[in-house]
Amino acid sequence: MPPTTSPHNCQVQAWISRCDKPLLQSASGPLAGLRFAVKDNMDVAGLPTTAACPAFSHTAATHAVVVQKLLDAGASLLGKTNLDQFACGLNGTRSPAQSVDCASIFARTVAVAASVLQASMGYDPLDPYSRKLSLATQAWAGNFRFGVPSALEFFGDTAAQAAFAQAVQRLVAMGGTPVSIDSNRRA
Repeated sequence: MPPTTSPHNCQVQAWISRCDKPLLQSASGPLAGLRFAVKDNMDVAGLPTTAACPAFSHTAATHAVVVQKLLDAGASLLGKTNLDQFACGLNGTRSPAQSVDCASIFARTVAVAASVLQASMGYDPLDPYSRKLSLATQAWAGNFRFGVPSALEFFGDTAAQAAFAQAVQRLVAMGGTPVSIDSNRRA
């Protein structure tokens, strides 16, 4: 697919692989009619997975578990999208918490996002980081705790710093208690 041009005359290539027609394995299910894309670090049978690193490229024989679950639920796959190499971000490092990359859900409504989460979540015995979790169906209790990294660095981005502070304030107003998390600790 040819790159498009941004308003700043920069080439933009969102798609790594784009299916000629959406891949659909089930026309029925809770996600029937929804379309999705996956980052190029998730396997789709028959398509190369590169994680934006040509030396890493391999062609998957099977779909990643989350891709298969979405297809089984009736969603159709449009293709694979570009990402920073190995999903490490623009500065080439993982987050301070050393998080492992996972599926992200972007949806037009909370209800759609919840339906996608319900269809895609689950334990994967082949993934050493997978955990058996249940989806909470009730609102948070009147009080809860939430993590805040002990060392915050916004690299001069005052808007991001203000948005973070506002988010913390909103969580406190909802009954939350901030808990400092050692951001230098490696998982």
